[in-house]
Amino acid sequence: MRELKNVMRRAVLLSEGDFVQIKALPLEISTYSKISAFENAMESNSSTGGVIKEKKLDLKNAALEAEYETILKVLKEVNFNKTKAAQILNIDRKTLYNKMKAINLG
Repeated sequence: MRELKNVMRRAVLLSEGDFVQIKALPLEISTYSKISAFENAMESNSSTGGVIKEKKLDLKNAALEAEYETILKVLKEVNFNKTKAAQILNIDRKTLYNKMKAINLG
């Protein structure tokens, strides 16, 4: 309960206007719907033996999807600790932040 109170207090302080902005929320909260939707799609496709339908099926999109999945998996494993995630991924923390921003995770 105390943690939630601190998160809300911080979000209110970082937001402008009458509403809390998504960018003021911690990553694990602001990306929750993306994570849930992705996990649900993966579960439904694996249980039916289907293939994930993509807008464009090419090597670049496949690489981006794999990168997204890997970053997300590692972030969840380290409880969204970006420093630890960058170490596990063997990249600089700044690079991780840039990649997360590019795939709308941060």
